[in-house]
Amino acid sequence: MLQRFSHLRAAVVSFGRSVVLTSAVITALVVGLRQIGVLEALELKAFDQMLRSRPHDRPDQRLLIVAITEKDIQETGEATLSDQTLTQILGKLESYQPVAIGVDMLRDVPIGTGRAALLQQVRWSDRIVFVCKSGDVDNPGVPPPPGISEDQVGLADQVIDVDGTIRRGLLFVSPGSPSAPTRSSTARTIFVMMPQFP
Repeated sequence: MLQRFSHLRAAVVSFGRSVVLTSAVITALVVGLRQIGVLEALELKAFDQMLRSRPHDRPDQRLLIVAITEKDIQETGEATLSDQTLTQILGKLESYQPVAIGVDMLRDVPIGTGRAALLQQVRWSDRIVFVCKSGDVDNPGVPPPPGISEDQVGLADQVIDVDGTIRRGLLFVSPGSPSAPTRSSTARTIFVMMPQFP
């Protein structure tokens, strides 16, 4: 009986060692593969599937997105909005007294007529946020319109994952060139402007 018990004990210890050794090898293999990026594509697909399986959210009724469509371009005859047209649109939006207006258009150089009026309106309003793109070694970036406050500038930079999908938004970056006078993203800049947002 004692011999049988010691034989059983040896079998359990042997099995336990093999389980621990197998677990350690598999864990090291998975961690190693993950560190060198082999599992990234699988992880991203799993993440995407998880997001698709969520219940759909209704659009937030507090937000309004004004887009420029092909029809708008045909009606105005402008391939891109002139500074004068943009000034008129911003004036119309300002009349509704929104908490914030985010302009996702790069305006480092004048487009058409009306540049002085556009800059005056942006300086006058504390609600308008323009975008810029930060620079790096290969790209000088795109500055915001000249003369506007850093509090009215946000970054339009995006992180594109290895499969070409945008999954993340930046909150801050370290500016790589003087063309990016801010380190804050446009979304964060607008969010900071809205402490009273219900």
